Amino acid sequence: MEGVRNQALRGLGPSIPEVSFDQFKAAVLPCVDNAKLEQVYYALKDGELSDEGWVGFKFDKAKPQQVPVQGQAEQSGQGQGTPAPDAVQEEGQISTRQSAMTENELYKSLAGKFNKVLEHTQEATGKPPLITFSSTPSKGLRSEDAHGGYIADINALLVDTTAVGDQAGKEQFECDIVMTGELKKVVNDSDTDDNISKLVGNINHLMGSDPTRRFAYGLTIEHTDTRFWFCSRSHIFVTESLDLQKVRIIDILDGL
Repeated sequence: MEGVRNQALRGLGPSIPEVSFDQFKAAVLPCVDNAKLEQVYYALKDGELSDEGWVGFKFDKAKPQQVPVQGQAEQSGQGQGTPAPDAVQEEGQISTRQSAMTENELYKSLAGKFNKVLEHTQEATGKPPLITFSSTPSKGLRSEDAHGGYIADINALLVDTTAVGDQAGKEQFECDIVMTGELKKVVNDSDTDDNISKLVGNINHLMGSDPTRRFAYGLTIEHTDTRFWFCSRSHIFVTESLDLQKVRIIDILDGL
């Protein structure tokens, strides 16, 4: 799988075009009435949003906690003064073992919050949503052929399945994916590269296993650094980095 991902990345060239939030909306999403967007936004302020952003995400607990360890200096025989180097090293080792919130725990409510956006959009427009968000990071989606095993951190799937067979409508199928996403709890080059590699590899898989598919949307989040992707058979581009807690990404969700 890693080899396939690397091959897909090499095929994109040395860089991926980056566009602004507004350019992305104008290029690939239908226009949504601003009055309706405001209605959705203020409905979300009743429980899902605050002035600081989405409610309930504990980003401060996403990184390992540096917890002081009592008694290290005494055990090293150095008294109450500056700890010996060995004591500092031991304290650091113990500190890094303090458990931080996992990615699954941090983003557990993300799909539900996105579905709340769709729910309030239906209230504002009178039109039922075409998609629903689902987060099954440890469970593969079904396929209609031998291309099964697709796994992503979060997906947006068609409400009305296009799958056929006995399990259609009972299981989640990869042919119904409209948007796929990868999530990381911290920001660093390694995690960003891993998110991009997995996203491009997954979309390459979706396009390759369904010759009728014309495009797919993507989402990558590292801590609060958020990017939306558009991938077709001829073009790929991504938004500039957005802050999940500051940018009104509901403007994009409403247009899907």
